Amino acid sequence: MKRGKLFKVLSLLVIGLLIMTAPGCETEKVEEENDEPEENNDVDNYLSLALKHLEGEDVCFTELRELYVKTPYYDPSDTEISRSMRGYIDNNELEEAISYIEGVIFKNLVYLDFNLYCRTIYLKEQKTELADFHAQTVTKILNAITASGDGSSPENALDVLSVGEEYAFMDLVGIEYKSQAAIEIDGQMYDVFEVVPGEAYDNEEIYFNVDFIFDYYESMPD
Repeated sequence: MKRGKLFKVLSLLVIGLLIMTAPGCETEKVEEENDEPEENNDVDNYLSLALKHLEGEDVCFTELRELYVKTPYYDPSDTEISRSMRGYIDNNELEEAISYIEGVIFKNLVYLDFNLYCRTIYLKEQKTELADFHAQTVTKILNAITASGDGSSPENALDVLSVGEEYAFMDLVGIEYKSQAAIEIDGQMYDVFEVVPGEAYDNEEIYFNVDFIFDYYESMPD
């Protein structure tokens, strides 16, 4: 699949959310700086950049996500947030949901599903400006993911932060998946899905780079 076609689908998503894709540096991967060793400021750097986004400044979500995975906030196995937010929505506990969002937003700002839940909750509360903010955040996350590749091959795999993000991405873009397998190629791990070719994606397989996920588990103590 050509990357331009996937970007076209994402553009249609943006129109559907009634927002414009914010400009940023998601058009290419962020080069890692090779600075001299210094104190670990990963949390401060992440929080500083996240706060800029929350204040309405344009930030690079590729950089934000790369900073995020270096912080103690990152846990690709954490599904508590999604379960909690689904529960608030199902029970129509919207005020409680908003209080919950405010308490966990820094820990979850870079995830697709979190921002989708936030948008749903704020729309139900008729807080359009906040709903649009989270819709814009979804778009920036999608742009960051597709900046890493188009998913057509291991070399062009899409960078994701969790397995749940793989499914959220395919659901948003409109990719129908049939099966999934984890594979290793030249020492690198990928999730590959067998998918139904269609308007959104015309290949039979889509590849996700799961380095962030495997690096997290490899760093865990035995």
